[in-house]
Amino acid sequence: MAFIYFVTVGTTTEPTKVYESNPFVGEELSSGVYCVEYDYDDTVEALDSLTLDSDKTTVVNRFPGKTLEEQKVLLTEEALQKRIDTLKKDKLNSIKRCVKEVLAKVEWRQERAEELDALEGDGVTTRQAKIAAWKGAARAANNAHELLLNPLTTEAEIVAFDEDWKKDFYAANPIDF
Repeated sequence: MAFIYFVTVGTTTEPTKVYESNPFVGEELSSGVYCVEYDYDDTVEALDSLTLDSDKTTVVNRFPGKTLEEQKVLLTEEALQKRIDTLKKDKLNSIKRCVKEVLAKVEWRQERAEELDALEGDGVTTRQAKIAAWKGAARAANNAHELLLNPLTTEAEIVAFDEDWKKDFYAANPIDF
């Protein structure tokens, strides 16, 4: 028998260490931390294949019936997918930063447009309409760029994807207001 130490990270409970005896006897473990007795054999099960059931008292193999080699393949695939998901999320956040930067570039122009339109008379919104249209184009360019990222599925595709769409946008949408 062994004692497996689990830690909850986000929404998953992951095994981190195996002990021959329970080093936490008489201690109260913090929330999200568990030490559970289990008949662990590292020649049959990969440690990362293990998790706890919903009541957090029983160790469960996430890949029942799979050989150690099959478990390792599945764990490698999981790790790759996690890396891909993280890369994609980072690229998406970068795309969103671009739209914030683009919109910030014309913030002061909005106030100026309101003042100049007001000087021309009541109901004049010519300059404000230009700024609104430009901001709308920026948001549309951002959304279009996000749509280009969404179908990418391989690590190489995502790494090669240039998330900075600002240069092309500025070239197609000069600030003339």
